[in-house]
Amino acid sequence: MNRRDFIRRSAIGALAAGTAGQVAAGGRDPREKQPNILILQPDQHAGAVLGIAGHPDVQTPNLDRLAANGVRFAESIANAPLCTPWRGMCQTGVYWHSHGAHRNNVRLREDLPGFAESFARAGYATGYIGKWHLDGGIPELQPGGFVPPSRRKGWQEWLGHEKGHDFDTVWKTTGPGERRRVSDYEWEPQWHTDKALDFARRNGKNDTPWLYYVAYGPPHDPEEVPSRFSARYPKDELTLNALQQSWAQAYAPPEKSLNLDSRIRSLLQTYYAQVTAIDEEVGRLVRGLKAMGQLDNTIILYTSDHGDHLGTHLSGNNLNLTLPDGTPMLRGKASPFSLAFKTPMIWYAPGRFKPQCHEDTFFQTADIPSTLLDLAGLQIPSRMQGVSMKPWLDGQNGPRQDSAYLGVNERGWRGIYDGRFVYSPNFAYQGAPGVLYDIQEDPLQVYNRFPERNLRLLLHDQLVSLAEQTGDGPMTASLKDMVLH
Repeated sequence: MNRRDFIRRSAIGALAAGTAGQVAAGGRDPREKQPNILILQPDQHAGAVLGIAGHPDVQTPNLDRLAANGVRFAESIANAPLCTPWRGMCQTGVYWHSHGAHRNNVRLREDLPGFAESFARAGYATGYIGKWHLDGGIPELQPGGFVPPSRRKGWQEWLGHEKGHDFDTVWKTTGPGERRRVSDYEWEPQWHTDKALDFARRNGKNDTPWLYYVAYGPPHDPEEVPSRFSARYPKDELTLNALQQSWAQAYAPPEKSLNLDSRIRSLLQTYYAQVTAIDEEVGRLVRGLKAMGQLDNTIILYTSDHGDHLGTHLSGNNLNLTLPDGTPMLRGKASPFSLAFKTPMIWYAPGRFKPQCHEDTFFQTADIPSTLLDLAGLQIPSRMQGVSMKPWLDGQNGPRQDSAYLGVNERGWRGIYDGRFVYSPNFAYQGAPGVLYDIQEDPLQVYNRFPERNLRLLLHDQLVSLAEQTGDGPMTASLKDMVLH
């Protein structure tokens, strides 16, 4: 079954019906022990920034080992490459334009259950730690980052907080308007890892299957990281791609007051160091689970909510934002650039998954909860708009996904990615009303082919079709009304 057939048959009608209906999962032998599941989701980790993905500089030995001995999807697509919309899709399996949290700092629909609720009903212990960003996001509404239990979507043991990035100082939210310093730590991800291991240890002793979600903060800004990781990346030795080099030259002294080359290198140094620091935490988790005797019955998923432009597409957030000195912003997301919408997607389960890398099989955000439920032998609610990718993980042929629907309400654009071309008719960039890139021939997305009318019209028809299939009603009408000369 492909994505198009699945969505056409069940998604739109089921969404209107709320929680009604169940779709049987692939099934698990009831005699088997239910697997533990550990989800690792750093914030803003671009899929290209992995050693195993061929990155020339970054060091990710633990993630590379998981990928080499597990299943990696090179085409992992964040349909809505922005924090809140992506997280809402990941929790509910419903597209960003329908789950309520369609832009940053907007609350997720309360009538949409999260996938953790299905696990809790099945007897799993569930736990969450880190940034949530699905409860409105405004500090005045949630002083201290407190999220009421009724809006935690099935996560029972809660160490989450609504929003915020403070990696050098570790805080624990304890109640409405209340938080306290976790004084034994000077790097937040270390605390997250220790709490995850403690959760696994306690539930393992009780022989209770568990599901735990670690929402690490880095490599999102602020650019904070222990200095021992930064020391691994001397700035002058870092590789700049052609676009980073061209921007650096355009803003080089004496023509400009700032040396953008130095600024880009400083950003990359800290970003790579943060990725390596998270990689170290992944290694600690694997070793800890192995020491407990739980690794062989644990499925690990490593992914991210979106990537980062990293000085490649300046002002590529469709707002032409600049720094106070007038130079363009180096970081960005929420765009139809692959550095923003492609993320890591690594599944690891020793003895269960045959090592493999899928180079051309799309794994989209909405597929995450369906796949997790299927792997645990639980039913997939019919409201979910994704498909289970379990067959691919099991070494079989699974759903074929010929294109991905992209967009962010916060920027007001929609797009399509078919594995070669990425197209958006309403993402204005560098003077053009829309963008169209051939990523195979032009991986840095330099040459905008939007003026090529025939190609544009072909992709536009497919875009309208995806908008209809995913239930994006108002945008469907808008796309149909566009005049594409």
